Formats: sequence, structure tokens, C-alpha cells
Amino acid sequence: MNILLRRCGYVAVASLFLLAPAAFATTADMALTSAGSNVLGGVYVGPYTATINGVSTQVICDDWADESVVGQKWTAYVNTLSPLSNGATQTKWGNNQLLYDQVAWLVTQILAPPSACPAGGSCDIVGDISFALWQLTDPSANPFANLSGSDLKNAQWWLTQAQSLTLAQVGSGQFAGFMIYMPVVNGQTQEFIVRAPESSAALLLGVDLLGLFGLVVVFRRRLARHSH
Repeated sequence: MNILLRRCGYVAVASLFLLAPAAFATTADMALTSAGSNVLGGVYVGPYTATINGVSTQVICDDWADESVVGQKWTAYVNTLSPLSNGATQTKWGNNQLLYDQVAWLVTQILAPPSACPAGGSCDIVGDISFALWQLTDPSANPFANLSGSDLKNAQWWLTQAQSLTLAQVGSGQFAGFMIYMPVVNGQTQEFIVRAPESSAALLLGVDLLGLFGLVVVFRRRLARHSH
């Protein structure tokens, strides 16, 4: 009986490791505080500013169809981007690792844009990258319809670069410092991507592992009591 109980315990612990991301889903309280001042095609392109659990943070929207309003408050699921966690239920674009890695690559360009328009002409570089991101995630809505001239040409250039990336090229974990914030009430506001400090990502992982360790201890204590 003791051997059987121990084996059951090992199976339970192994299952917890496999289910850890779903079992310890994290949420955050958010509020949009600024949409910035950069407008292209009649749309604020960001980066925007939001508070996440009271901390002012730069956020990038990856969601064209939904709307956010300055001053709006909501609760969001918090998920890692690479590797993607809980993507089937807690992200706007599902369990699509490649798409989110391509999004993260574009976000990286938005946060550190080049000094010249890569496809030539005069353009809003950050705005063009933002529209490329929205076209990437929601092509059926066709955000590019809001653009023309050099901006459309450059946005298409950025989209092509992002779409050419493969999982082999971006590499597993390359965007591990990025987090996804999707509203718990789908459509209440937009989904946002954040490049979090390493300490924040590590803290989220640490909380998950701490909870997992606590459950392991509980199982061991129960097995010990049964063995006597």
C-alpha cells in the first residue's frame, strides 16, 4: 500500500508540473492612463501608458478591432509570450506561438525604431510598424485601409519582414521578457503586450513555482500520514 500511495503521489506531482501554467493563472489590475500623441490614419498608434497593479508601464496594443478609453479600468489575464502560456483561453489570438513571436518582434521595433523609413519616402515609422502589427493579427479587418502613400508602403514592408520570420529563426525563448495582458472580459478593452523587466517575468515564474512547491509539500505530508 505504501508503494502504491507513493506512486500515486509521484503521478500527481508530475501532473502539476504539466498543468502549472493553467493551475496558477495570474491576473492584474489595469488602467489606461495615456494614448500618447502620435496619430496616424486617424488612430492613436502609441506606445500607450497604463498602470499595471499601480505601476506606470509602456504598453503596445496588438488588437485592432476592440477599443480602449483613457481612464478605463479592467482586470487582465497575465501570460508569458515565449513560451506562450494559457494561449488557448487567455490570449486574444489563441495558442499561436509564431504569431505572438512575430508580434513581439514588431513591438521591439516600435520601442527602438530606426531613424529612417526602410521603404523610402517620408513616413511615421512607429505608426507604420503599429499598423503592420494590427494587419498581422487581424488581416480581415484590413487596418491598412486607413493608410496611403509612403506610410502604406512602409507598413507593408514591416509586415513582410514580420511574416517572413519562422519559429526556427526567432528561437524558443527569444521573447521571454514579454508579457501578454488580455482582459478577463473578452472585448472589454484591447489586448496589450508589455516588455517586462526580467525581474517581473522571474517574479511571475517564482510565484507559480512557490505555489507548486506548496502543493508538493501537502502531497508528501498526506502520503506520510497514510504510510503510518
